[in-house]
Amino acid sequence: MKSSSKKIVVSLLILLTMLSCSKTENVATLNHPDLHADLVVVGAGGAGLSAAIQARQLGLDVVLLEKNGYPGGSTIMAEGMFAVGSHFQKEAGVKTSSRDVLKSVEEYHHWIPDSTLLKKFFESSAETIDWLESLGVKFTGVSFMGDSVQTWHLFKGKGEEYVSSLHKAAIEAGVNLMLETPGKELVMEKGKVKGIIAEKKDGTKLSIEAPAVILATGGYSDNPEMMRKYAGINPENAVQIGMPGRTGDGINMGIDVGAATSNLGTVVFYGGNLKGVPYGTHLYTASAFQPTMVWVNQDGVRFADESIAGRNFSYSGNAIKSQDKVYSIMNKANLDYLVEKGCIFGTGEYTVTGTKLTDLYKEMNEQLSKSDSGIFIADSLEKLAALIHVDKNALLTTMNNYNSYCEAGNDEEFDKAPTFLVSMSEGPYYAFALEVGYFTTVGGLTVNKDAQVLDLDGKVIPGLYAAGSDAGGLYGDSYDVVYCAGSQQGWAVNSGRFAAKDAAIFLGKE
Repeated sequence: MKSSSKKIVVSLLILLTMLSCSKTENVATLNHPDLHADLVVVGAGGAGLSAAIQARQLGLDVVLLEKNGYPGGSTIMAEGMFAVGSHFQKEAGVKTSSRDVLKSVEEYHHWIPDSTLLKKFFESSAETIDWLESLGVKFTGVSFMGDSVQTWHLFKGKGEEYVSSLHKAAIEAGVNLMLETPGKELVMEKGKVKGIIAEKKDGTKLSIEAPAVILATGGYSDNPEMMRKYAGINPENAVQIGMPGRTGDGINMGIDVGAATSNLGTVVFYGGNLKGVPYGTHLYTASAFQPTMVWVNQDGVRFADESIAGRNFSYSGNAIKSQDKVYSIMNKANLDYLVEKGCIFGTGEYTVTGTKLTDLYKEMNEQLSKSDSGIFIADSLEKLAALIHVDKNALLTTMNNYNSYCEAGNDEEFDKAPTFLVSMSEGPYYAFALEVGYFTTVGGLTVNKDAQVLDLDGKVIPGLYAAGSDAGGLYGDSYDVVYCAGSQQGWAVNSGRFAAKDAAIFLGKE
């Protein structure tokens, strides 16, 4: 018995010694960091680049970490950004004010977001357009998206040229940009940020001592587990639009040190998508964005006014997500119109409204060569019902009723505008299997109006900031296309600047 007790004691001593050594090694790493900086920004997308540039302009020594081998993230796909009160709007005669937008947005989101945060964002947005122009970013003017207010400021050359300008400005400002070097773990001391552990391309650790860190890693769109847990989406039945690498790194680092979260499940849905078909192509535009299509669900019946697809892609995504299966149905005459006359709704600046979809059938044939093309073609509705596995009688009733609405110019079910009611009494018929698309997640760590991260008690975590899609609190349960077209990119830039400015104050270098 005594011998057994001694063995247990010895084993415990060995275990404690191992743990002690492990802690000592970690402390030693932090005591002898590889780099020192005033500020580390994690993620070199629109938010991270803006934060790093602003911080350098304020005199901070900045390290910018990026997990990919190139800067930009999904900002590369951005077409424009939100602002209100800009010189572009004044020149275009747009009279919408930040107060007008604030009131409308509060109502749109049912007063869920932090109004002080929204107010600062809106009131700062016009000056941010001027700031970006001073960095070499060029805009083509101000436009709208679907039914939106005219607040969408379009980038010249879309996201690629925009990112190129920010990247150049960051390098010229003296930002230490480290590619293929993701941030991995925050280092805290007595509740305050002390630095961060990153990982180099070869897998070795890089320790950086810094009293302030801005998390701007782009949300968690590429993390299937988080998408299921927080957004309630099975990525296998959805289409993700954007660049790779958005795996929730920043959000998880924040949660690990006690940060609170806000509306973590809010996602920018992007209507319906035909799987494997790139955004903005003619096939994508025809199959998912036209108001003349008919949507049917797994039961072969309509469930919404299909014109919402082009008027508000966020609402469209909500509608499609509500069904188990969704097919958009069109006949050849309908598709031929899009080729010969032009699309009724475009897909942003990739395929603008009115473009003749001359590549439609070519792209369709390429898609049909795939075993799981998601395209079904039949010369009758009965045969189409069999192909898409819906009840034949239900589909016939749905389409007969719809054609009668078209003849009468009155949609008795969902009140689609008469101008979009186009009869489909003759085949051939096409059914496109749509899955909900999503661009990015927009719920994240709880921040105040200065982009400071808050803990579970609502207190500031000293030295910790979040920006862009890592920062929550801007939305309710849906992305806002109506009043704030381009709001997430606008928020990325503005929140990055808010964080950098407050970090300078925190470090006594304002």
